[in-house]
Amino acid sequence: FWAAGSNPAASAYCTPERVRAMWAMVALADAGTTTTGRMADALRGRARRVAVLPNGLPAAMWPRGRRVPGRILWAGSPSHGRDLDLVARALRRVFDGHPEAHLAIFGMDPPPQQIVDACRGRLGVQAFVEFEEYPDVLARMGAQVAIAPLEDTPWNEGKSAIKALEYAACGYPALLSPVGEYAALAGQGLPLGETVADGGWFPIPTRSHSAAASA
Repeated sequence: FWAAGSNPAASAYCTPERVRAMWAMVALADAGTTTTGRMADALRGRARRVAVLPNGLPAAMWPRGRRVPGRILWAGSPSHGRDLDLVARALRRVFDGHPEAHLAIFGMDPPPQQIVDACRGRLGVQAFVEFEEYPDVLARMGAQVAIAPLEDTPWNEGKSAIKALEYAACGYPALLSPVGEYAALAGQGLPLGETVADGGWFPIPTRSHSAAASA
């Protein structure tokens, strides 16, 4: 919440009054835990003790997804609209050149208009589900590749790499922006997407085939 100003969706919730209340709660606590070092840095000096407990998943209990040729999967909340917009130009190029390509969106309904326009009608949307249902639905959707674009902002710098872990648990090759905790995954065999000067993201079909080969 200290970086909510860099995310419009978060700014609507993190009003100055709520931020003051949250900092007051932090000051009252004997200890605070966070999922990333960046968040821990923000709490130090305000909380009496701070510990980093990274996010994890029970991989053995997480269902495996199915490989669906041509399907590009994105999962996230409506607060990630600007992040998803990062790939609009890249998707337009993909859909122009690959008639088998289609995008599946999980959790954002309606998706950003830029994304709708880029997909040329080859777009499916899965609405939010209850938390307990989320792993099964994510696995049932299937994908050739799953994507997690992120703007390089203070808000996203503090986020954990939980989305990459979810994709990996389902067995989906993942293409990620090298932002925050995602950057640390570069040395763990997960290919990273790259932002480019024209506002696109990456050649998804080429990268997704190479990701599938290494998965």
